[in-house]
Amino acid sequence: MNKATSSQIDIIMPIYNGEAFVAQSIDSILHQSFKDVRIIVVNDGSSDRSLQIVSALAKKQDNIEIIDLPHRGASAALNEALKHVTAPWLAFLDCDDLWHTEKLAKQLDYLIENPAVDLCFTQLTEFDDRNKLTGTHAARTQVLNGTGKSALLCRPTVFEKVGGFNEDTQLGDFLEWFGLCQLKGIIHTTLPEVLTYRRVHDGNMSQGASASDYLKLLRRHLQHKAAAKTSE
Repeated sequence: MNKATSSQIDIIMPIYNGEAFVAQSIDSILHQSFKDVRIIVVNDGSSDRSLQIVSALAKKQDNIEIIDLPHRGASAALNEALKHVTAPWLAFLDCDDLWHTEKLAKQLDYLIENPAVDLCFTQLTEFDDRNKLTGTHAARTQVLNGTGKSALLCRPTVFEKVGGFNEDTQLGDFLEWFGLCQLKGIIHTTLPEVLTYRRVHDGNMSQGASASDYLKLLRRHLQHKAAAKTSE
């Protein structure tokens, strides 16, 4: 970490070779109507100019902090960043995604008014990055329920109840974690507004996933579910 600041919302942004998009994603945070935020950028051993770009932005913005790690994968990077969270609220933004300017404000209002709810998602839409597509992948046109990192605002205490992300998987780490939240009875909601925008491009990790990857994810979920029933 290169700075020490306090905020109402800590935002974790993991980066691995995201030089094409990271400045725009950080800009969408800086243009939020809710301003009391700290951006914790965790560089997962990028080999491109990601770290240099973020370092230049951090010189201009007091609320950007950087954790520079050797490459270990997204889950390990996220877990390291979680150790540095001090704010009462926590959000995540992937380095290629974007937010509506009212995203954090509307989620925070909801969570404050509904103290029994720990996780608040928004709906999202996908968009193509035409300069980074080969034609293999395309954004879905329908509005989606945003049960992913970039659409979330939560109470960090959830991680004390559920634990961090599984570092043994590079696909579906968040979905596996969210599944554990559901098994443990963590209350969540999704705002009925599109406030998160997921970029679709050839570098998306999920684009390279195979059927066996998804089967492994499903198998782990069933194992967690069986373990939860056994402990009842």
